[in-house]
Amino acid sequence: MYNNELQEELIHQPEADVSLMTNHQLEEKIVKQFKQIKIVIKKKRKIIMHKNSNLLEQKDLKTLEENDLIDKVAFILRSTILKMDKTTLPAVMMMEDLIEGECTIPEKLDRFFKTLNGSKDIRRRDGVNCHRLSNSLASDATYCVSIGTVKPSKNVTLGMTVESLTSSRKMINILNRLEHCCKYDFLWFAGEQFPSSSVADIVIKKPTLLENQNTTQDDDYDDIDNNGSSDDDDDYEDASVFCEIITE
Repeated sequence: MYNNELQEELIHQPEADVSLMTNHQLEEKIVKQFKQIKIVIKKKRKIIMHKNSNLLEQKDLKTLEENDLIDKVAFILRSTILKMDKTTLPAVMMMEDLIEGECTIPEKLDRFFKTLNGSKDIRRRDGVNCHRLSNSLASDATYCVSIGTVKPSKNVTLGMTVESLTSSRKMINILNRLEHCCKYDFLWFAGEQFPSSSVADIVIKKPTLLENQNTTQDDDYDDIDNNGSSDDDDDYEDASVFCEIITE
C-alpha cells in the first residue's frame, strides 16, 4: 500500500529521488495520504495504526485475561447447575424431604466457594465454618441460576425457620427476593403438611448450620488472612490451575 504511494510519487515527480527521502518526510506523506491512520511511538519504535484504536498495555492484557478466566469459570458453574440432578419434592412430603431439599450441591460449585472463602489453606477450607458458609452461598447460587426451579435444603429450611420465628410473610418475601429462601406460597404449602416450627427445631439443632464457630481454628485462620496474608498475590496464578481442574 505504501509502496504504491511511492510509485505514484515517482510518476508525478519523476525528478524526485526517493532514495534521498528521509524517514520524517516519508512519515508525513503517509499520514497526509491516509487520513485514518496515526503513528505512535512505543518502546522507541514507531507503530502505524488506525486513529480510533489504542495500544494495549500489559496491564490491559492481564485484565482481559482475568476477565476471560472469570467468564469461563462462571459459564462452567452455570452449566453445572443447569445440568445437575434434581429430586423433585413429592406431593406428600416427609420431614426428611424438606430437610434434604431437591438437590445435592455439585462438587465443582462446592469447590469454587470453598476456595473463595478459604483461599489456599486446606485446614480452613475443610473447617466447619468454611463448609457452612460455602454451602450457603452455593445453595443461593443454585436457587438463583435455576430461577427457583431447584430448591436446595438451605433455601427450604431457612424459609420455614424464619416463618416459624417471625410469622412474617413480608420477611419471607424479602429473603426470597434476595434468593435466600423459597417463595412464601411453597413454604405455606409445606407448612400445611409439617408445622414450620418442627423444621425450625431440627435446623437450629444441626451444628453444621448454626453452630457458633467463634472459638474454632477457622476464625484464627480468618484473622491471619485478613491481617495481610500474601495468599492474594498468588491467587491469579492459581486461578488458571483451578479453571483447568474444574473443567475436568
